[in-house]
Amino acid sequence: MIEPKMNALSLFSGAGGIDIGIQSAGFEVLACIETDPHCCETLRAATIRQGRNTRVIEADIRAVNPQELMSDLALRR
Repeated sequence: MIEPKMNALSLFSGAGGIDIGIQSAGFEVLACIETDPHCCETLRAATIRQGRNTRVIEADIRAVNPQELMSDLALRR
């Protein structure tokens, strides 16, 4: 039986360096939240290149509504 991957959210993602380690540890990064447009461009390119479904949110973390994010990502409390 294949065990489901654990989910993670990447906050203050930068260009995604820590996300590589998180994915290597067996997590699926559902979303990245970052304000820097250049970093977001890098994150989007990596997501496409690696065939992942990670959502890149280019926003200030303070402007992200947690309930909406949970709903968008189909997360439960």
